[in-house]
Amino acid sequence: MLAALLLLWIAMRLDMQQPRTTMTTVFVVMQPQSGMVLAKSFYRFCGTMVGLVVMMILISLFSQQPVLFLSATALWVGVCTAGAARNRNFCPYGFVLAGYTAAVIGIPAAQHPEGAYLSALTRVGEVTLGIVCADAVSALVFPQHAGEQVRTTVRRRFTQFVDYVCRALSGDMERSQIERTNLAFVSDIVGFEAARSVAVFENPESRMRGGRFARLNSEFMSTSTRFHALHQLMNRLRENASVTTIAALEPFFREVPPLFSIAGEPVRNAADAAHAAAQLREYKAALPKRMRAARSRRIRISFSWSSIPRRNCCIASSTTCSRTPKPTRRSPRPRTSASVGPHVTCRRPTCSPRPSPGCAARS
Repeated sequence: MLAALLLLWIAMRLDMQQPRTTMTTVFVVMQPQSGMVLAKSFYRFCGTMVGLVVMMILISLFSQQPVLFLSATALWVGVCTAGAARNRNFCPYGFVLAGYTAAVIGIPAAQHPEGAYLSALTRVGEVTLGIVCADAVSALVFPQHAGEQVRTTVRRRFTQFVDYVCRALSGDMERSQIERTNLAFVSDIVGFEAARSVAVFENPESRMRGGRFARLNSEFMSTSTRFHALHQLMNRLRENASVTTIAALEPFFREVPPLFSIAGEPVRNAADAAHAAAQLREYKAALPKRMRAARSRRIRISFSWSSIPRRNCCIASSTTCSRTPKPTRRSPRPRTSASVGPHVTCRRPTCSPRPSPGCAARS
């Protein structure tokens, strides 16, 4: 409100044609943080300038041909709409202003081409004055910087993610709680990217670190997605009753949480994080060899069980067959077994409806 009243007084002192345009600019670009105000002001100024330049070109080309002028204006508005749909944050606002300015200012000016240049200059002056006043008030009166929010978010998210990984791998979190935590991380990633995109307008330091923050956010999204995929895989193994696989993997999972602590204390600062990263690299380097050894041990155990001799039986799924040295003799009593060959007989009480491959081969 202070910026709007100040701007109204300046516009009246300068005897501008439409002081309300300057006030509208103030109310539109005002945001809670200084970086947001600067970012929206930048895109509003760029969009206004591009729209006015396109308007002047169209008027100079089709001032005497209304049909072509309206067709070209509609085409330009469509291009700006497509650009706004393909971008995010405050960038779409610039595309919207480019199409809006060319249509709203250009169509009335096309009816009086001699005053088009003056209308364009007046529009630029009003928008520029509103942007300068809004930015000055936002930066001087109770400023709130987005760069501080970005740094605070990085520290808080690191602590929360370390705690989340340790508790999930230790089995101290329920499935529903893991899902809620993952959704919170996803929304935090989107909010962090929005804050980072406006923090670059505040000071050179934030602009210099913008690329690092973008890479950090991208790698965090990849890490959280992979960890959630591991959680989903373990859930599928439990649903399929893969007890052997789960029993082989869980010891490796329980070895990870201690790597995120130093002398029993969780990782809190950059030095502790560097030490934890070194421990994780060593663990990762030794993990493939240990996994191959565990797999070989499981294979040997399975092979030793499968090589135990079973006399007079051939096992295939749930079918149990017995080998006899002679063909089964006929008996006047009701038969309790069915002969499937001269040397192989399957007992009815223990055989499944589908005979075993061994029995089928002998028959």
